[in-house]
Amino acid sequence: MSREALIAELQALTSAQRASAAPAHLDQHSQDQSSHAAHQPDAVVWPETTAEVSSIAALANRQAHWHYRMGRRQQPWRAIPFQCTAASLWTSRT
Repeated sequence: MSREALIAELQALTSAQRASAAPAHLDQHSQDQSSHAAHQPDAVVWPETTAEVSSIAALANRQAHWHYRMGRRQQPWRAIPFQCTAASLWTSRT
C-alpha cells in the first residue's frame, strides 16, 4: 500500500483533519523517550474513539503493518506508531 493510499484510508476512518503526512507531524512523532534510534513515520493519525482505534488496528492487521501504542504518560500526543512493509504510521488517541 502506498503512502497516499494509506493516508486516504486513514482519512476515511477518521477525518481529513486527523490523518496527516505533514513533515512537522512526522518529525514530532519520529521518536519516543526510549533509547531506540528515531524512525520517521509515513503518517500520523489522531483517532478520537475506541471504534476508530479498532478500525485503524484492523487496517494495520489487514495490510500486515506493525503497530504499537505509546502511552499517555510517554508523550502528550499519545501516539501509536505503525511500521508498514515500506512505510510506518503513527496514530494518536486524544
